[in-house]
Amino acid sequence: MSIRSTIRRAALTAAALTAAVALAACSSGGGSTSTEDADDNPYGLITPGQIRVASLGDAKPYTFTDESGEFTGFDVELFTDVADRIGIDDVVFTGQDFSGLLAAVANGQFDVGVAAIGITDERKQTVDFSDGYLAGYLTVMTPIRASPMKTASPASDSASCRAPCRRRTP
Repeated sequence: MSIRSTIRRAALTAAALTAAVALAACSSGGGSTSTEDADDNPYGLITPGQIRVASLGDAKPYTFTDESGEFTGFDVELFTDVADRIGIDDVVFTGQDFSGLLAAVANGQFDVGVAAIGITDERKQTVDFSDGYLAGYLTVMTPIRASPMKTASPASDSASCRAPCRRRTP
């Protein structure tokens, strides 16, 4: 088994356990304390046996809708796998504007949010997060022969180098 597949397996297992704990801790189960209710809905889901997921439809490669309108991408596949590992196969993804995604989870419209969401102290005041599962290293790649980046440094030549970016990203 390669190191890459070992790391991937370990990351998926850690994500599954983290999601299970997060779902249990973030329950919006309506305040019932009955043991029977807890057995029927151990994760405190809005609808027992179903996870309602707020996501984005345009954040490739993490979460996006394909040609048929189905959600796909790394985050979607990872979360679907996590849900399957905890015994839930009814996962409903719904597209949201990012600006309202965290509030929709916090006020109980959705059980979770899945959208390559960056963890910040401010966001931690609104919702709970799983452990991060993306390395978070961003890079810009250009052909060496055409790139001013090979000689540019932040102190000397940064004004001559521009990189495209998307505003207000997660």
